[in-house]
Amino acid sequence: MMSDVRNVRTDRLTTRGFTLVELLVVIAIIGTLVGLLLPAVQTAREAARRSACQNNLKQLGIAAHNYESVNKRLPGHHYPYEFRVLINSGTTITYGDGVGCFLWLLPFAEEQKTYDDCVTAFKFANTNGRGGAFARQIGVFLCPSERFRRLAPLNIATINYRANRGDICTNPYSKCRGVFSPGSTWSGSPAVTRNIATSFKDISDGLSNTLMFSEATIGDSTNLSSLAGGVGKYGSGISDSMAPASCWALVVGGTYSAIPSDVRYPPGGCWWASGDSDTAFYANAAPNTPRCLNDYNWGPVVMPASSYHQGGVFATMCDASVRFVSDQVDTGDSTQQQYNDQGAPNYANAWTYSRGSIRGIWGGLSTIRHGERVRLD
Repeated sequence: MMSDVRNVRTDRLTTRGFTLVELLVVIAIIGTLVGLLLPAVQTAREAARRSACQNNLKQLGIAAHNYESVNKRLPGHHYPYEFRVLINSGTTITYGDGVGCFLWLLPFAEEQKTYDDCVTAFKFANTNGRGGAFARQIGVFLCPSERFRRLAPLNIATINYRANRGDICTNPYSKCRGVFSPGSTWSGSPAVTRNIATSFKDISDGLSNTLMFSEATIGDSTNLSSLAGGVGKYGSGISDSMAPASCWALVVGGTYSAIPSDVRYPPGGCWWASGDSDTAFYANAAPNTPRCLNDYNWGPVVMPASSYHQGGVFATMCDASVRFVSDQVDTGDSTQQQYNDQGAPNYANAWTYSRGSIRGIWGGLSTIRHGERVRLD
């Protein structure tokens, strides 16, 4: 009996744990497995973000269709009929002529309260559109892949999605070649407001062949000099007729050689406004190429669609379908200046050009009634 007890104790004493070498081997194996698994996890996460971004654009397309069904026109962009009606009622609204289409889509995107609060703030408080309801980040306006996820410098929520203004930069008061035109006229005595915004029946090029929305990354105005071309900031010294390649020349080694003096207005920095850098895109340059804008956030632009998705951007067509568009989409000759109907580049009236787009398939898809016979493959 004593012998048995001694044998048991001896066996227990001779049982040993892992050696240091064995532990290191196990740790190395686990590290290798994690290293192999991490890219797959990151890929799965980005796929989920892409899907959510695509769904946001789908929801915006449906919202626009519902708005058009109710109002027989799409919302105006910059000089909206809806705000002119408020002004006609005797209200003086400081920023009423600079409101973009996204404000009017809110009730059709399950954001009725935000819409009501914003309109009340504009109408009764004559607010400048900062803080309060304007600082609420609206989920359907933000792509999950976006890296700039805080309020813009003026205490306004940001936006990733952009309205199609066509293939030629236009004076913001002018009816553009894209889907979202200024929206109204206001003239006469007594003043009469007339809705001139685009309706679907105006889009003779076909709803499935015309761009409505796309996406664009938000700029970080606190760190302009380190942002890569096509992702961040804007340059200066450009004109209506400039060739996109002239904008690209401002970017060397991922850094712009010309920067704006006012950094309060980063691209995407005001979701309710109609400024070109805020909520518009132009199809005069391919997606994810450098973007340029005169100082402040108005003026002639090269403002392409952009995203953090590898290889291209999502775009909503006017039939509410969503397509992924490659960075390599045909955009014509990037060194060619935009010309007017007289056939010459002209700063003053390049936007009056009324023929088919000179910006390839991408430009042709952005116009509403210029007869281009183009499709995305």
